[in-house]
Amino acid sequence: MANNSQKNSKHVAELINSATLTSISLLAQVDKFAFLGVVETSKPEHEARADLLQSMPSIKLEDIAIADQEAVRLLQLVRFRSEEMLEHAFGQIEFENHPEITTFDQKADAMTRLIWLRVKASRVFDQIETIYLTHHFHGHKKFLGFTVRDGDGRDFVWTPEVAEKLHEGRRLHERQGAILSAGAKKTVNTSSIVMGIATQ
Repeated sequence: MANNSQKNSKHVAELINSATLTSISLLAQVDKFAFLGVVETSKPEHEARADLLQSMPSIKLEDIAIADQEAVRLLQLVRFRSEEMLEHAFGQIEFENHPEITTFDQKADAMTRLIWLRVKASRVFDQIETIYLTHHFHGHKKFLGFTVRDGDGRDFVWTPEVAEKLHEGRRLHERQGAILSAGAKKTVNTSSIVMGIATQ
């Protein structure tokens, strides 16, 4: 059980080791990271992190697996043009006059700011993740801008509909990956049966 937990939580562990204790405590407000709520911010950082890591084997495997996938979302963004993305994100929350914008520390490290967005402005977090995914799957040329067919001269405006269309592409890619993975396993199993028959 412990080995499976460690295997399924390597990204959560990386997140715990890279985020500040205050940010970890904030992230616990997201249901998928609720188990991080036990973090003791009054302890020295190395002790508090060690306590969290030691507590993970006691968490249900399905819960830790989901949290690990969520941790990947934060980790991949912190490694990809983070300052450009966070500048865009701040512009969005500023434009929308976010009620808690004063708690967004522009001088904080990238992970701290990303966690704030994940907790306090999840829609804006989804926007910058979509930009990352578009770049990752389609290349830098499509990251540079959008082509609007038969435009009437109006500026491009990000809308929930645009985000949904791009997320549809992501979900399709994930489904295709799952199908290909399942097909590969089936092929391996079939080959094993054939080899077994041939050697009898």
